[in-house]
Amino acid sequence: MFYFTMGLGVFLVILGLLKRNQEVEARLLGKDSFYPKPLAESKEPSIGSIQEEDFMDLEDRMETLEKTLFDQLMSWEEEKQMLLQQLDRDKVNTEEKEEQRLEEVEVEPVKEKKPMPDHIRVILDYEREGFSVEEIAKKAGINKGEVLLLKNLSKHYKE
Repeated sequence: MFYFTMGLGVFLVILGLLKRNQEVEARLLGKDSFYPKPLAESKEPSIGSIQEEDFMDLEDRMETLEKTLFDQLMSWEEEKQMLLQQLDRDKVNTEEKEEQRLEEVEVEPVKEKKPMPDHIRVILDYEREGFSVEEIAKKAGINKGEVLLLKNLSKHYKE
């Protein structure tokens, strides 16, 4: 099937070339082909005038499209400027609102530290006396890790 289609295509191309060759020879051998008719005598519009009309029509279309595009770009630019102005206004309003909120927020008083429990105070007293963590653990009857934990917790209490 493929070869048949390819052969048919080649045959039609050759046939088209032969037909065109015959048309060119007929035009060259005919009397009228060397002497073009004046535009006033011919009743058919010439190819040149049709092409010029098409060209003029295309130019008009291009001008119309350019105007439309320019108008659209201008409207987008105006819309962009309007949105930027609105964004700036919103930003200023937001900043003012934030400042008002900050002014409205009262400064919370700093919470005072709680008094230190006795069992933590005992461990700190042993430490001030120069005992090591292991000695403090033996005297208090707790593990070494608990002593370290209580030392760290003592920072959150006032002495």
